[in-house]
Amino acid sequence: MALPQSALARLRTSNCLVVVSLLVLASLTFSVGPSHAAAASCTAKSPISKSYIKKWAKAHHASRYQIVVKDLTSGCKYTAGKQSTTYPTASTMKLMVAVRILEQVTKDELSLSSVKGDLEKMIRVSDDAAAQRLFEKVGSGKAITSIAKRFKLKKTRSSYSKGTTQTTAADQAKFFEAVIVNRPKSLGEPEHEFLLSLLDSVVASQRWGFGSGLPDGWSARGKNGWYHTKLTDAPPVNRSRVNTIGVIYDNKDQPRWVVAAFSDNWATTPQGIAAWKALNKRIASKFAGS
Repeated sequence: MALPQSALARLRTSNCLVVVSLLVLASLTFSVGPSHAAAASCTAKSPISKSYIKKWAKAHHASRYQIVVKDLTSGCKYTAGKQSTTYPTASTMKLMVAVRILEQVTKDELSLSSVKGDLEKMIRVSDDAAAQRLFEKVGSGKAITSIAKRFKLKKTRSSYSKGTTQTTAADQAKFFEAVIVNRPKSLGEPEHEFLLSLLDSVVASQRWGFGSGLPDGWSARGKNGWYHTKLTDAPPVNRSRVNTIGVIYDNKDQPRWVVAAFSDNWATTPQGIAAWKALNKRIASKFAGS
């Protein structure tokens, strides 16, 4: 006996749903395998393995630190230290101030000529007075709040002063990738090129973090921060905050790695710098073979 047309239609619909469901399940099944394989591959290539970090921390008396390394080619991301902890930015946040200033230049709210001198001082030699003038010009903490919201820096919180803004290595690595590796829509091309030129002009004495010890032909753009705390500062006091962030370029001038490292418990600033130099040497050796 022939089925009514309505029954045939329902049967065809049912069969189609079964086929679609099977295809979806198949795609899920085959997508799980490679992701596990990729994760295993990333782990095997880590420049900051648990065993290495344990030795590094012991050798340099590192007790509070946070490290993020991202391979821009493979997408692999490596971390060390407690990632939920926030740290004071120190001078690394001067890049956030520079970006906010240049956003206003892009929108013709400021003229580049009116801020160029202070921008150069703030980035090239990490001048605090210039940074404070620019910080106030863009609305102080409101500028950092605006940057954090728009760039989705979920753990970055503005403070009463520029250097005590709280952030994480992950947030800053994300921000550096967004504004150095890429050009955000909020920055015009001339302003972005000017920003890169500022980072290229950082004096040699302040390139001790992830901007040093690279393979021949490689280069970096970054910003470091350091500050020895006083009794009136947030704890730990009488200790040094030493932070370093950079984007690493290969010998073809292609961005390959983003690295960020924060710490706030060194006995002295030179101790923190030495520790980050040692870590950079380790990571640089991985760059050469990648």
